[in-house]
Amino acid sequence: AAAARAGREPAGRPAVPQAVPGGSVLLAAALAGTLLLAVATSALVQAVVAALPVVHPSNVPTALGTLTAVVAAAAVLALVPLRRLPRGTLALGVVVLSALATLVLALPLHGTPFYLGGNTEDQTFRAQYVGRLAEDWHLADMNYAGVEPFYPAGWFWLAGRWAALSGTPAWEAFKPVAIATVAVVPCLAAVLWARLAGPRRGLLIGLVTTAVAVRGAAAGPFAGEAYSWCLAALVPAVAVLAVRTFEPARVRDRWQAATAIGAFLGLAAMTYTLYAGFAALAVAAACALGVLRGVRAGEAAGAVLRTRAGAL
Repeated sequence: AAAARAGREPAGRPAVPQAVPGGSVLLAAALAGTLLLAVATSALVQAVVAALPVVHPSNVPTALGTLTAVVAAAAVLALVPLRRLPRGTLALGVVVLSALATLVLALPLHGTPFYLGGNTEDQTFRAQYVGRLAEDWHLADMNYAGVEPFYPAGWFWLAGRWAALSGTPAWEAFKPVAIATVAVVPCLAAVLWARLAGPRRGLLIGLVTTAVAVRGAAAGPFAGEAYSWCLAALVPAVAVLAVRTFEPARVRDRWQAATAIGAFLGLAAMTYTLYAGFAALAVAAACALGVLRGVRAGEAAGAVLRTRAGAL
């Protein structure tokens, strides 16, 4: 009835659902704005932390990081009882989440130019890969000249380009780019889930995502391997979007949502092969589940092929 009064649907005809409330275009714009805001917040917080005096040996940085995490988590959890979130709360939540993740990593690493793990084990080849792509924007293997890259170069290419443009030595650039990545991804997850499940749930999921990323940061699989975090944190939301895209008989933005899912898988393949394969399997299973639920709801097989297969 509200849609009919607004002139979007004729009276008496049910409104056509959307895979993403508000539309995929607005979601893309929101994610782009979130990316810029989270990166700016992380860069500012890292600059402030770097300006602090170095006192070693000391537990002060770790204590400050713990205190910050507690305060930020309490601020997000305080939003749960509210029946309606004030305007701008989601943007403020993005700033809090980005600052939280940045502080939890930057404070314990204060005084060292190295990222978690220093220059040992796998961090050695990661810093080396950034260095190779800082020297030249062309794709290249981290070890052998004139050979196609063995590892996907997406994240490393961006890190290398930032190192080259800023004039920062690649081995030093690895740390701020990795911290910013760990800080930005939970913000993107929060905004995506806010569109799929509501702002309150989005912020809570963003907080949980941040906690998962920085848990046991010194040996954690996500903070230590920041480029994999770009995919791992977003796969659940993309799978839910896939179910919504292919389940109903009529979805107003099916093609836009399917294009967004395909773009995510393409970027995943450019970033981390293992997680890209897992993401593709998760999306395929979600699409199959959506189609199956549509058939069980009484849709004709021809309608399923006509409305789903084309988008697939």
